[in-house]
Amino acid sequence: MNMILRCLILIAPLLLVTGHTASASEITFLTHGVEGATFLDDNGLLRGKYKNGKRAFTIELVLKMMSMLNHPPLFEIVPFKRGFMYVQKKPDYALFNVSRKPDREKMVQWVGPLLDEVTFLYELADTPTPVLSRDDARKVDKICVRMGTADYEVLVEENFKNIYQNSIGANCFKMLVIGRVNLVSSDKHSLNNKLKQAGIPEDKIRQTPVIVHKSQGYIAFSNNIPKAVIAQWQNALDSLKQSGEYVQLVEKYLLTE
Repeated sequence: MNMILRCLILIAPLLLVTGHTASASEITFLTHGVEGATFLDDNGLLRGKYKNGKRAFTIELVLKMMSMLNHPPLFEIVPFKRGFMYVQKKPDYALFNVSRKPDREKMVQWVGPLLDEVTFLYELADTPTPVLSRDDARKVDKICVRMGTADYEVLVEENFKNIYQNSIGANCFKMLVIGRVNLVSSDKHSLNNKLKQAGIPEDKIRQTPVIVHKSQGYIAFSNNIPKAVIAQWQNALDSLKQSGEYVQLVEKYLLTE
């Protein structure tokens, strides 16, 4: 075996390890919290349910983007905390929907916004002493938030001491109804789906005037992915917005009945 051939054989595995960068069609897409808002179609693909809020909408929006870029229409469902860790620490991953915050800015690369979000605190409709301010919220025994989310991070940054975490948003509302927590943090777009999952009538819950935070939802990508590939995904989203298809998806999936 000549010297050049031996060198190529030795170098090739190293190139596979160190030289690989994902194309637009080689990314593992993760999502979270889609229980109740999605279903598997006849082909076994994850789809968003009609008029089922944020999770249904973002699934259908990303599917459109995947189709434009010839990406396999496949998702893995994971807890948010694990998914965000994967995107930060592993190559060639993407996670949605993720709130873009200053402290997260350099952890990942961003494509979006997918949608605007406003998160409120919610209480039982028949609570005798309504929560009207952040100071009121600090005085209750427990505020339930989904584990690892921006809601949790914001309240921790504001030094709230009464936070209770749960991995499933609907469970927070179940705990609210049985009196184990006093308040629940939720964005408006996913509220109805959480209540449906929990089997709770909408009139049982009241939105307080307390806004936890305002944010925009994005797709977070691993930092190893080339900027040219990130630009392809951003261009796909921008094209959907410019063509009017984005508005159609909003009306079909994001707006609830």
